[in-house]
Amino acid sequence: LVLPPRIAPIQAMVIPVAQHKEGVLEAASALLARLKAAGIRAGMDDSDQSMGWKAAQYEMKGVPLRLEVGPRDIEQGQCVLVRRDNGEKSFVSLDGIEDTVAAMLDAINQEYIKTARAKGLKNGKIIFKHALRNAVIPVITYLGPLTAFTLVGGFVVETVYTIPGLGRYLVQSVQN
Repeated sequence: LVLPPRIAPIQAMVIPVAQHKEGVLEAASALLARLKAAGIRAGMDDSDQSMGWKAAQYEMKGVPLRLEVGPRDIEQGQCVLVRRDNGEKSFVSLDGIEDTVAAMLDAINQEYIKTARAKGLKNGKIIFKHALRNAVIPVITYLGPLTAFTLVGGFVVETVYTIPGLGRYLVQSVQN
């Protein structure tokens, strides 16, 4: 599964390495809190699965970035940042990690657009296939209940206050 960062439900996954060692889970939790405070949709996997299993799991789920934090990384004030699109690993400082992750997510998003253009897709098709198609599902899930609420609420208000309106027309159209 390949998801651009802007539509991925989880943009970054924090994975504690050797989490049984002292301070690793606390540092990973602090890192997660910093990312969430910066507006990045992030999660943390503190399960007992192996590191390889965790990495493969979130690669299959399409998470664009993986942050690995271990005891040595904590000592050196850094973490390993792994991009999903090209597998590139880089050691980045924990100071200002929020800005680094945000910049990396933007870079990954630009790569997806460049790849789509390289495949010969026109701008309109790129917007439709990569942005609108993925944005339609949340819009429909919001507008469906909103429409039902408006129609039912309108009908209730019309019935209670005997004001003619859209609700009565809807009922008449269904009855006929």
